[in-house]
Amino acid sequence: MADHLADHRSPVQPALDLLRGTLIGAVEVVPGVSGGTVALIVGVYSTLIDAAVRWRIVAPVLIGMVLAVLLGAPPRS
Repeated sequence: MADHLADHRSPVQPALDLLRGTLIGAVEVVPGVSGGTVALIVGVYSTLIDAAVRWRIVAPVLIGMVLAVLLGAPPRS
């Protein structure tokens, strides 16, 4: 299924995946809120599970998550 998804992705899809990843990462810094739940809500959870070995699909979401966590987490003292 991951091959099928990769073949029919529009050029804007990586940007949308980056946004989805940012939303997932933003909730990772909120205590008690699951990033997996947000992934399910924004419709990317099953895609990530199916395409876990295809970095072209997973990378934009992962980058968005990391950026959101770095920007949203309080600085360590």
